[in-house]
Amino acid sequence: VQGGGSVRRTAHVFLDGMPRGGLETLEGMYVREIREFRYLSASDATTRYGTGYPGGIIEVFTKRVS
Repeated sequence: VQGGGSVRRTAHVFLDGMPRGGLETLEGMYVREIREFRYLSASDATTRYGTGYPGGIIEVFTKRVS
C-alpha cells in the first residue's frame, strides 16, 4: 500500500555564504542589516553548494560584508 503523505521541502537559509538553518532563521534578522537576498532553486543550490537542498536556498547578504 502506498502512503498518501507528502514530502515537505522547505528552503534552507544561508547568511553571507554560510548555512544558518531553516526559514525560522529569518525571524531573528533585522531588515536594516540586509543588503540583498535571493532564492536559489534546488538545481541552482546543488550547483553552488552541493546536494541536500531539495527546497532550494535563500541567500541573505548583510551590509557588513563587501
